[in-house]
Amino acid sequence: MTITNNKTYDIWFVYQTIDPTWLTTQRPDLKYSFTGCSLATAAGGTACSGTGPASLGADCGATIPPGRSRTVTLTLQVAADSGCNGNIGFYSYYYAEFSDSTNNSGGPVYTPEARVLCA
Repeated sequence: MTITNNKTYDIWFVYQTIDPTWLTTQRPDLKYSFTGCSLATAAGGTACSGTGPASLGADCGATIPPGRSRTVTLTLQVAADSGCNGNIGFYSYYYAEFSDSTNNSGGPVYTPEARVLCA
């Protein structure tokens, strides 16, 4: 996920949630977890905060200057004993605050679904 600052003020912080879609929650046999979250910054990668087993609240606290972007990469792992022939999908909302004391929020934005196939 990439967040781009298209304003003329710095973004002070961004908070973003990632939750499973309703259809994904209807398949409790699908076993998965977030195993990593990395925020790419000008100084290199840094870990996100708030990683959970099935959802994420990422506080991407790095300042984002006007015209610049930050990319968050999530790593999703499907358990070996997971059910199969189902889709895992997520949706996201975000909230950003700018240095001029304004804010912006949006969503839901849906991720592409991952299909879990039978072996």
